[in-house]
Amino acid sequence: MLQTFKGRVATLKFDDKSSFHWFPGPLSQFLAESPLAGNKYNLISAIHSLYYTGDIETTFTHLASLMKDKGIMIIVCKTYNLISKTFHKLPWLTESTQSNQQLSSKNVREFAQSQGYDVITVEIPLLWDITEVFDDQSDFGNKLVDFFTMAAYFRQTAPAEVVDDLMSFWRSISTENENGRMVTPATEEILLISK
Repeated sequence: MLQTFKGRVATLKFDDKSSFHWFPGPLSQFLAESPLAGNKYNLISAIHSLYYTGDIETTFTHLASLMKDKGIMIIVCKTYNLISKTFHKLPWLTESTQSNQQLSSKNVREFAQSQGYDVITVEIPLLWDITEVFDDQSDFGNKLVDFFTMAAYFRQTAPAEVVDDLMSFWRSISTENENGRMVTPATEEILLISK
């Protein structure tokens, strides 16, 4: 997916005043080492990535310092969805990942507003099709299980009773749609932040 993204960006046509910069490293390294850190940007996005930054206040402040006066930040964090419900059910998962699963759109919105930023919240109701997670022979289903638990090879490494309990839990919070697919609600909140 990353290669596809890079390929699509490479085909974009920028005018003389526009550009796209790729930096393969953490924000702290970018700020410390990249000459691009002195630039100001029209658009900064953090799509389901702030969970891994540790200190949201410092990270937000750094990102905001890179934004032009009339620029915008697009930030997407979770609301109460399958992943957050899973981490609530299995709290030990939080200890095994480097993810701050307590971080939500509400936390980011409140902090941004406390710093004087305008925040527009766009709510997008979704249904995740999780049918494949119930098929232990499905490669895609196993990848989804790993994604939802943020644990590599979860089905193969977790005790069988934990996996069975999790599958039962996921069934209980899902519904079968008219096509026989298992779906679960996953409302996303997109935060559009400006000053």
